[in-house]
Amino acid sequence: MIDIEAWRARAARRLAPFAVSPELVSLAAVAIAFAGVVFAKNLFYDADTYWHVAAGNWILDHRAVPAVDPFSYTFRGREWHAHEWLSEVFMAGAFRQGGWAGVAVLMAAAGALAAWIMAQTLARWLWVVPRAAVLGLVLASVNTRLFARPHILSLPLAVAWTAGLLIARDQNRRPSFWLLPVMLVWANMHGGYFIGLLMIGPLALEAVLAARSWEARRKAAFDWGLFGVLAVCAALATPLGFEGLLFPIQVQGMETLRGIREWLPADFTRVTTLEVAILGSLFFLLSRGTKVPVLRLGMVLAFLHLALAHRRHELLLMTTAPLLLAPAFAAALQPGRPGDLASMRTRGLWLGRAAALAAVLGVAIPRLEEPIIRRDAVSAPITALSKVPEDLRRQPVFNHYDFGGYLIFKGVPTFIDGRADLYGDEWMRRYFRIMRGEPKAVDELLAKEKPVWMIIRSRDALARAMKDRPGWRTLHADDWAVVLVDVGALERAQGRSTSAPSSTTR
Repeated sequence: MIDIEAWRARAARRLAPFAVSPELVSLAAVAIAFAGVVFAKNLFYDADTYWHVAAGNWILDHRAVPAVDPFSYTFRGREWHAHEWLSEVFMAGAFRQGGWAGVAVLMAAAGALAAWIMAQTLARWLWVVPRAAVLGLVLASVNTRLFARPHILSLPLAVAWTAGLLIARDQNRRPSFWLLPVMLVWANMHGGYFIGLLMIGPLALEAVLAARSWEARRKAAFDWGLFGVLAVCAALATPLGFEGLLFPIQVQGMETLRGIREWLPADFTRVTTLEVAILGSLFFLLSRGTKVPVLRLGMVLAFLHLALAHRRHELLLMTTAPLLLAPAFAAALQPGRPGDLASMRTRGLWLGRAAALAAVLGVAIPRLEEPIIRRDAVSAPITALSKVPEDLRRQPVFNHYDFGGYLIFKGVPTFIDGRADLYGDEWMRRYFRIMRGEPKAVDELLAKEKPVWMIIRSRDALARAMKDRPGWRTLHADDWAVVLVDVGALERAQGRSTSAPSSTTR
């Protein structure tokens, strides 16, 4: 049997001439995370990126957070709050300064900061090799959820909050009040803050149960209870107030979310890094007989359930579970031995920091200098919309859900878009019936909303249903979208007679 401690000692002696601070693992994570996000292929894949930037522009232009819908024609004037307004302001500011490249660098900076906080926190329990392994697995697992949206900007806050609570438990004390500003900012950036509030309860109960005397239990209950009350107060400091606290619950309860891609269950028909991370962690924990505190195990299982039920929660699992399980990993790998944080060396540290900074700047500067040109995609019918006359764009449209963000960005009032919380279940169900081409639903649409053009996907059932409908024609079609128009409206927009040749391109 291999003597792990003896092997580790021999390895340390051989590597001694090249020894540098263990913090270099954190700095390497920063550089890798920054590069991984800024060049992520799917960073601008999601349609919501467009309307988040548009909302941020609206806030900057009006110096206010919208209280009613300013973007659709179907719900214009209805109550709607930009609950992620602060993230949207950051995104709009980055876009104004550096275009889409500026947004990419902003997202990369947030991802790099989150990686650094996680790495430094893991260093409290894990020595350099297992810490690097955990970080590598985390960085590889989150690559499919890297969309330029508020959830990426809030990652450093989520990781810092989780780390702060766990460090408080590790030191058997009340969480620092410095976490309250974290909650305040988080609540104005992304709805995930609600999960952060829920994390207080199990850890508070763990603190109470771990106390060895009645007096210690009473003190733990008071300290954590006080912190919990103050955290809720910080979370209420948003434009929505108490309604904002209920917002995540209301959205989670929508029945029609299962028809939206990011709310679908996890897909295990092919091997993914997330599956590898889950199975690898289970193998390690079970094979080593690792003991995980019951309440923390319950939290990990709750996050696992969310990730399996909805793809959008995969990032939540991969940024919280490693921190929750780190003490158990450490107990199995190195019983009684502290992590690298307890013995940080300074040799080579400044060189490492300079190298990490140079790596980040070496990626960020070229990225900012080279504009990102957006092209046609599943969420961006750029060519198709360019074929629609300006006069027609200002008239009612029926659009695909995934095209709504781009239409908002281009100033076109939408029928529907990614703000499912605004539209609600009934409207979403009606939208799905229309997209299936159900005659009754289509007739109701044309009679009630009276759209004079449509921009949907060629493969949609609605496109086939409208193909032979009298008075409608195809204005443009490509691999990404098809534009259907009312003939009379098109003639008025183009100022020509019905005898003019068709403008159909395909």
